Amino acid sequence: IEFADRSTLLNFVTYPLTNNTCYNVRVRVSFDGGNTFCPFGPYCTITIGTAVCAPAMPLAPDDAADYASESKLTIWPNPNDGSLVNISFTDIDVDVNTVGVDVMDAVGRVVTTRTLPVQDGVVRSTMSFDETLAPGLYVVNLQAGDRRWTERLVIQ
Repeated sequence: IEFADRSTLLNFVTYPLTNNTCYNVRVRVSFDGGNTFCPFGPYCTITIGTAVCAPAMPLAPDDAADYASESKLTIWPNPNDGSLVNISFTDIDVDVNTVGVDVMDAVGRVVTTRTLPVQDGVVRSTMSFDETLAPGLYVVNLQAGDRRWTERLVIQ
């Protein structure tokens, strides 16, 4: 959700929000249009409709490593036409030789799964899809060893 003054942008990466439901969310801010982000804030509860909700309970300690906010994962072009996507990822542990990449649609279906080679702690690759992706929001998950990163991909 982007406001007319372009100072506020809200992106919910989830299934469609359901009426009379509570969601525990964490927020992070970008001051440069989504190129970089500040660290996540604490959990808070968003209530849709008239649901009665308990206060948000953290799913991890506030000092837990948040790899997403430290991510060196870059996906471009984004927004995208759904045919090819470039992936660049740096600072991968030296003992990791490959990374797994899953692309999921907005309802959680896996669209494609790939294994990409790591060379000197870096992944640089172009992924093509078996068929052009339909317009919408997708989630790109990258698994490197026991660590996982996630980025959004918008197909227009």
